[in-house]
Amino acid sequence: MIEIERRNQTRLVLLGVVLFAGCTNTTGPLNSELNDGRNSGNITVSTYAPSKTPIPATTDSWPRLVDSRRGLWAQHAKVRVKCLKPELVTLLNRIERKFGHKPIITSGYRSPTYNRRVRGARRSKHMSCEAADISVPGVSKWKLAKYVRSLPDRGGVGTYCRSGFVHVDVGEKRDWNWRCRKRRKRKA
Repeated sequence: MIEIERRNQTRLVLLGVVLFAGCTNTTGPLNSELNDGRNSGNITVSTYAPSKTPIPATTDSWPRLVDSRRGLWAQHAKVRVKCLKPELVTLLNRIERKFGHKPIITSGYRSPTYNRRVRGARRSKHMSCEAADISVPGVSKWKLAKYVRSLPDRGGVGTYCRSGFVHVDVGEKRDWNWRCRKRRKRKA
């Protein structure tokens, strides 16, 4: 019994070392095979640390890196991203790897009061830190939405008429596209 516990402890320590090494890797994926020396089996770990792609700063220095631990960029100071779910951050990292640029979050967590004020959905995933509205520099919202919709492990994907962002979340799989309505001509 004690021997099994030591073996698991050794594996956990080795796994931690490889994961830490992967966090410092900026050139691509790091594949490592771990063996605790007792012929009890190998552990294969693949890690990826996204590249530090520069995003051109505006005159007031936004967009800005707002969560350096997870590499999240925000459009302005009021965007709240600290509580975003790990699954959502993984999705954002996948988007970055595809397009070569960091996604810029235009809306992250919303309090219920703020969500009502911006006319968000009654059960918006923004209120549970499971959604973000994003844009990627140099990528159209249509191309971005098409890519995210092709992913098997994605949740909701939405586009809106007069906005340049795409809504992505890790809830149930669903899609929407709010098109612009044609305006009626007024009779003179």
